[in-house]
This record gives sequence, C-alpha cells and structure tokens, in this order.
Amino acid sequence: MLNFRQIEVFRAIMLTRTMSAAAEMLNASQPGLSRMIKHLEGRLGFLLFDRLHGRLNPTAEANALFLEVEHIHHSIENLEHVVARLGAGENLVFRLGASPSLSRGFAPELLRGLQQAHPRLIIQFDVLSVEQVSDYLIAGRSEYALTVYAIDHPNLASTQIGSTPLVAILPVGHPLLAKAPLGIGDFEGQHLISFPPDSPHGRAITQMSDRAGVSLRASTRVRFAETACAFVARGLGVSIVDAQTAADCGFAGIVAVALRDAIAMPIVLHRSRTTPRSKVSTTFERLCREIGAAAPGKPGRAKPDAAKPSPAKPSPVKPFPVKSVPANRRRR
Repeated sequence: MLNFRQIEVFRAIMLTRTMSAAAEMLNASQPGLSRMIKHLEGRLGFLLFDRLHGRLNPTAEANALFLEVEHIHHSIENLEHVVARLGAGENLVFRLGASPSLSRGFAPELLRGLQQAHPRLIIQFDVLSVEQVSDYLIAGRSEYALTVYAIDHPNLASTQIGSTPLVAILPVGHPLLAKAPLGIGDFEGQHLISFPPDSPHGRAITQMSDRAGVSLRASTRVRFAETACAFVARGLGVSIVDAQTAADCGFAGIVAVALRDAIAMPIVLHRSRTTPRSKVSTTFERLCREIGAAAPGKPGRAKPDAAKPSPAKPSPVKPFPVKSVPANRRRR
C-alpha cells in the first residue's frame, strides 16, 4: 500500500521526469526522493523508472500506476476544496438528477426558485438515463431525482407531483396537421420515430395503441424524446413524445399536436430513504408541490404501477410553458 507521501513523490517525478526538478517542486532534497523511490520500487516488486542520461523514463507499470494516482490526486484536490468551503461557511451544495424530458424546463424552473430562496447555493444538475437513476440515489450521489416514471425500490420514496400527456410531433407542413387533434390510429403507415418497448415512452405508446386496437410499426427507434424531436425536425418522420419535452426541446420546423385519449406520463420525485435531508430540502419539496399542484390526477405517493401512464385529456402543447410557476399551475 502506498502512503500519501509516496504518491506525492511519485507524481512529482512523473510530471517533471528528473529527480532534481521533482525535489524543487516538493521543496525536498534530491537524495531523499531517490531513496524513497528505490524503497518504493523494492516494495512494489517492479521498476518504476529507467534511468537514462539524467532523466527518468517511466516504465509501462509506472504509466499504469500514474493513471490511478491522478484520480487520487484529483479527489484530494476536491476534498481540499470542500474543506475550504466548509471553513468559509459556503457548504450549501444541492445536487439533483432528472430524466432528459424534465431537464430543459421543469427541473430548471424548480432550481431557479431554489436559487432565489438560497442565493449562495451551489447547484449540481445531472441528466440521467433510466438505468442510472436508482444507483444515483442509493449511492448517495444526490438527494433527489425527477423522472417521468415511478421506481419500485425499498430504499427509494417516490411521490407523483404532476403529469405530462403524450402529444404528436410533426414536421411543419405535414398532411396530418389538417386532421388535428389526432388519434393514435393516424400514425399507421407513417414513418414513426419511436422508442424501445421497455422504455417509459415506449410503454406509454404501446398502452395507448393497445387501447385503440392499433398496431404501430416504428421505422426508427431512439432512447430519448429530445432525440425523437430532433429526428422529426430533420425530416426523418413523425413521433409521439411527452408534452414537457415538446414544449422545451426548442427545435425549429416541428409542431406539437394534441392527441385524442392521450396517455399521461407521471412526473415523479424520488429520494433515498437513507440519505439525510439537506438544509434546502424543505424549500425544494415545497416548490415541487407548488409547480405540480395543478397536474392531472391527485398528487401522492407513487405506486409501482404508477409507471403505467394514465389517460389525460387532450391539450394543446404550445401553451405548455414552464417559464413561470403560474404558467405551470394552469397547464399541468
């Protein structure tokens, strides 16, 4: 096992490639560093450097070791930064993860309100895939995460705070625009940009088509709703995404159209049962309740089957802004 001083000396030599420069960098004696490296090589059982014309050329083993040492060094630097912030009383750090569908409008609106309430707050925001959310929370990387699906895990508490209905995404000038609002059957025979069947959006679209007795064939499958909007904007076909994504994606050349008998995907707030609440958690949870208060359905504890979207009344997408809290209260 290497101690901190050995790591420090090894890193200095790797950066400078000479014993004299490393000694100057560490404000230490050159003979002392030489003895330490020889002792370290004996302990490790392999050479770290080839000595040639006064320079130290690292061996393959040294290069491999250096990669790990750099990770340790950066972690120590981060630790020093945290200690400095704690000493200065600047330890308010709030980390939030969210599904891509909520990362461009819903989550930023929440964080704007949180920052206004806590001006010195440092925010770390992460966009998460379906596979990342549980580990992200259970490992304590964040206190909260926002998704468009519920998670059934004994160490996570999930509360539905709102919902977002499915809408059609069409390119400007598409013939289906004349039929709005659309039914799921209108997508038969279209170049449909859809999602994997086991994804939240894929399950919602399948549920909606099954209810209507329609069998849809996808010509393209993507992971994220934002990608589907981008593909529609590029003329690859049409798609069905959640209204939150449609309102916030920002792509030119596409139109969001309401769907008859649309399914609504839940907007769910998750937190780890084992992670202590931070100083700002009360404010954050209040903002979540306020912004999701007018969402279809009664907000409450999300059950495992809450991941199955519920029917929602068709609603136009253009007036679905999340630029202000009042707008969210009216539309969600």
